[in-house]
Amino acid sequence: MPHVVLNSNVNLDDIFNKFKGVLIRNEHSILKTDNIYISRDKTAIIIESLAIEVEKTQGVKKILAEIAKQLLGVFPELRIGETNLSDYLI
Repeated sequence: MPHVVLNSNVNLDDIFNKFKGVLIRNEHSILKTDNIYISRDKTAIIIESLAIEVEKTQGVKKILAEIAKQLLGVFPELRIGETNLSDYLI
């Protein structure tokens, strides 16, 4: 399963409140985020995402990478941990 783990001591409430969402639309696909959820113990965030594509492509991987890039831009102290999406994070 595609995933990106971001590591740091950033407060997850800040990430939850500052995440603006992703919407990428072109002639072949729509990639967007919807709801965002934070765990009760404030150790994890799940971002509901949707990839609609004409052909089978790499949309899910792209949207996860876009989420990670946005969070890395807002919180420069975050560091990429375990991921299988390195090619998409460039």
